[in-house]
Amino acid sequence: MPKGHKAFNKATATYELSPESASLWAARGEALASKHERRDTPTHIRRVSRAQETSDRAVAWAIPQGSVKASHSAQTWRATLVLDELQCKRADRRRNTMAVLWVLLRHTDFTSMTVRITWDTIALKANVGRSTVGNVLYDLRAWGLIGIVASGRSAEYAAKAGQDAQNEAPVYVLCRPVGSGLRDTDRPDTNPATARQETPAATACGNKLEPLRVAGFLALKRNLPTRAREEKTLDGAAPRPEINHGRASSSSGHQLPYRPELLWPSTKRSASKMQCLAASSEFRRRIFLLRPMTPKDIRSVLKPYLDSGWTVSDLENALDFMPDGTPWSMSVPDVSGNDRLTAAIRLRGWLKNRLGAWMRDGQPMRSPLQRTEAERTRQLAEARAAAQRAQERREGTSGQRSPAMRAALAEIRALRHKKAE
Repeated sequence: MPKGHKAFNKATATYELSPESASLWAARGEALASKHERRDTPTHIRRVSRAQETSDRAVAWAIPQGSVKASHSAQTWRATLVLDELQCKRADRRRNTMAVLWVLLRHTDFTSMTVRITWDTIALKANVGRSTVGNVLYDLRAWGLIGIVASGRSAEYAAKAGQDAQNEAPVYVLCRPVGSGLRDTDRPDTNPATARQETPAATACGNKLEPLRVAGFLALKRNLPTRAREEKTLDGAAPRPEINHGRASSSSGHQLPYRPELLWPSTKRSASKMQCLAASSEFRRRIFLLRPMTPKDIRSVLKPYLDSGWTVSDLENALDFMPDGTPWSMSVPDVSGNDRLTAAIRLRGWLKNRLGAWMRDGQPMRSPLQRTEAERTRQLAEARAAAQRAQERREGTSGQRSPAMRAALAEIRALRHKKAE
């Protein structure tokens, strides 16, 4: 302060302020008094830019209070099933809620756990109306299961300088309430969830998000791995968690041990190489003993039979019964003490031995299904021939055989000759 200059003080002023000066002085005093007061978040906040829709700060800002971002979509699904608020709803409302949530989970980006999807798409895939979609999304947000990262807007309001005018879909983040949605093998939440960082009113209307406070940043980043060295870690930061790679997506890390690679109907014939492989895979799934063998190895054994029109059910019947209908008395091989290669070799020989009984002159015999179809065809032909003979007798022309009668008799003779073979 320069020498001889005194700070202005209204109490010691020797003159009266003008109305304009008094108004400015009062406004300045009110501004200084409220400079450090806490302001509430404004009710209207502008949508974040497209480049920040899946950024860490935008996602962390959208997480509801009392919730954390889900590690995978299964946590959100399990947290929804145990909600008391959902069980209090009507049956149709519960069904619509789970249908909408299922669509959201199917369209999740597992890198950021965000969902970019429009209401029309949700309504179409969940088979509900737009109003139902809005009500369900409101409930999910109130329950702390989703957060709104960016709201949707039409191209009329989405166009910016240097950007194309196009519609923008809303972006949601999948969440779960603290302590809910975890499996028995998951590590429980040790710290309560912190409230999401509220943006001050002075900077809330811009597209750029303000930097998060250090304490809030550490709380929001608690479940994420850090690359900082131990000696440089800030006080209060959580240690690096154990990462379970099976939880990186919504699919379970535990694979079904005997799930077939390909599915094929047991009563349908295979006509191509890929269909034969599917039939072999289904045959391997049905016969538990053949687990050490691969589907391609089984296909090499079953190829002559599949090419002859055998089905999976026919092959199962051939392993249980001989061609004359007698059950097999031979016991199955015990491969429990062998390694996988030795077991596969023994099972391959056992499979060839049992199916070899259905071979005649190097060609497979007719399968049980083919025999049943041939017998049904023969009975239908004999019934048509008998009906034709009865009609001829009624017409008095039994002495002469019509062309249709001769064709039916020829068909019967051919079927009998084929059966004799």
